[in-house]
Amino acid sequence: MPTSSIQKGASASVTVPVIAAPGADPNSTALASALADRLTKPVTPLLFSGWHLLMHKHSLVNKYPSVLSTLQHGALIGAPPIKHSFTPPNKPSVSYYFTTFHNMLEHEYATRRHVGPFTKAGLEAAIGPFQSSPLSIIPKPDKPGKFRLVQDFSFPCTPDSPILSINAQIDSSLHPCTWGTFSTIALCIARLPIGSQAAARDEAEAYRTMPLHPSQWNGTVVRIGDDAFNLDTCLAFGLGPSAGVYGACADAANDIMRAEGIGPITKWIDDRIFFRIPKAALADFNATRTELHKQIVKNGGRHHHGGRWWYHAGNLSDGRIIECDEDMDFPIRDLSSMSPRSTLDAEFTYCMDDIDRIAAHLGIPWQRSKDVPFGTVFRYIGLEWDIPQHTVSLPADKRDKYRRAIQEWQTHTTHTLNEAQSLHGKLMHACHVIPAGRAYLTRLEIFLGNFHDSPFQPRTPPKGTRADLEWWISRLLLPSLILPIPGPIILHNHNAFSDASSGVGLGIVVGEYWRAWTLTRDWQSQGRDIGWAEAVAFELLARTLMVLYGHDYHFTCHGDNTGVVEGWWKGASKNFQTNIVFRRLHDISETTGAHFHTRYVPSQHNPADAPSRGILGPPNRLLPAIPLPDAIRPYICNATDTSAWPQGHYPTPPKCHKQRRDAGHQALFNRQLERISEEVRTTAAAGDDA
Repeated sequence: MPTSSIQKGASASVTVPVIAAPGADPNSTALASALADRLTKPVTPLLFSGWHLLMHKHSLVNKYPSVLSTLQHGALIGAPPIKHSFTPPNKPSVSYYFTTFHNMLEHEYATRRHVGPFTKAGLEAAIGPFQSSPLSIIPKPDKPGKFRLVQDFSFPCTPDSPILSINAQIDSSLHPCTWGTFSTIALCIARLPIGSQAAARDEAEAYRTMPLHPSQWNGTVVRIGDDAFNLDTCLAFGLGPSAGVYGACADAANDIMRAEGIGPITKWIDDRIFFRIPKAALADFNATRTELHKQIVKNGGRHHHGGRWWYHAGNLSDGRIIECDEDMDFPIRDLSSMSPRSTLDAEFTYCMDDIDRIAAHLGIPWQRSKDVPFGTVFRYIGLEWDIPQHTVSLPADKRDKYRRAIQEWQTHTTHTLNEAQSLHGKLMHACHVIPAGRAYLTRLEIFLGNFHDSPFQPRTPPKGTRADLEWWISRLLLPSLILPIPGPIILHNHNAFSDASSGVGLGIVVGEYWRAWTLTRDWQSQGRDIGWAEAVAFELLARTLMVLYGHDYHFTCHGDNTGVVEGWWKGASKNFQTNIVFRRLHDISETTGAHFHTRYVPSQHNPADAPSRGILGPPNRLLPAIPLPDAIRPYICNATDTSAWPQGHYPTPPKCHKQRRDAGHQALFNRQLERISEEVRTTAAAGDDA
């Protein structure tokens, strides 16, 4: 219970003054008693007894060794020892939204998560030196009257500051959890039997349900006035390890529910998606889970990469990792006889009442106002998923929001790193549904790299950034943005290869058939280089495959230039001319339904190397001619007989542009890990868009 009250009027100072209630003493016996109580009784709505019982029942204690101790004693997050008190002022928004801040504090007192207020001297006498981090109040986008209190645990941000921020001294990767990424949920939906449904639930004040160990409090103090400070005894938004500490607890809760027969379940921080399947499909579905579990065990069980746990259930034909956010150890059970339910609910393995029954034992506080009942269409990580149609779309409100963010950006000529990261995060998030967008973010990504020596200095974006963003606006103005959910595919491998030789030509081979082009004299102009030539060879191979085999297929394309092979995995290249080629390939995929999957092959094993150097195959093995795009016609010429080739160009010495010999399966696997981490970062950077 607070021993003081907040002024009801707005304050002109950056920190909010606190005036003691009549007769109250900030260092009173009541305050000391509240502190002593909190030292022995962590504040959380979660029920330790229920967690203890169910985690032991299902043998989950060793899998999540920190969860029970966190609930009983508070989380150990690695907060540094504080040698000297440091209490920077709060951000001006705290004064500007004074009434909101007052209401937030009253809520923290009512929930007993804050203890205070203390004077600086009083708090130092109680716990020793401490460090606070500046508070700010941020209006939630598109939610009038809703605000988020953020504590900047990364302050001070300057590398030369004598005081290190709290986050700078904590390794958040030591607090991993699972993340239900785009790929995870896409593959989960692809495995669902016909007739499956999904429901969504949010956990109320997720981070704030996690108590902090008293030894960590010195680094999480909240400044609420000129000489007024509160002890915050729970995890806060903005603290590096918060997502992992809370997430591990949520993972344990999900595993408890799976062990009780509920699932599949996936989550993104406090947002959970519960899938349910028709009872008639239960046996086959569990058989699939059993096979996935075997693969996960074979591949080493749970993996820890950065701040993420994940499970490797094998690889798809296109090289994608089958990434899972559970180990598939627990079979789904038929819970339809556990309690009375509607006729519709009785057709499925479980219903909301079954979730409630288990959650009640754990004390999970659901935010009921955000419940989305079971159905076939649901919203998750800012996208709309349609289970029976197997599509994912960017909702209209997100399209409008992202478009307005671009238009706001374009009203300024210079931008800070934070502004660039925010816009980039939003557009990267949209790339889940607009894959071609990756090739229109390269200049923005180059801009992000320009801040390395002065992250707070506004800078001017590279030339061409505005044109790229205009492309984005045109896409976001489309009436709908829908993409088939990327599940398993049939990959067609026709032994297709491409290559380019600098100053000589381009060659492609499909099976035993070939075609070649020479490079014109002025091909190396306007930034074109061997990387561009290799990308053009890849494009010509892609166009040839469609002529031979038709559209709407997934084709394997082999090449020996890692800049092109691995660049296409990302869908973009920082080389301007190569990126233009990639944009044309994206257009081909969008208009024809054909998709191209690059694979690296060493130069000595690339059969397209010979025709790229003028060593031609037999005339009766010539591939059909294809129309050349206008953009490349001035720089290459069809050359199907040796008379079209300059003399003396073959055999050519070994090419120097090859970047490395072995960039095969391990490079593709590494790219998958990068993509997973990138997705977690950009979805988080999109803020409320997740």
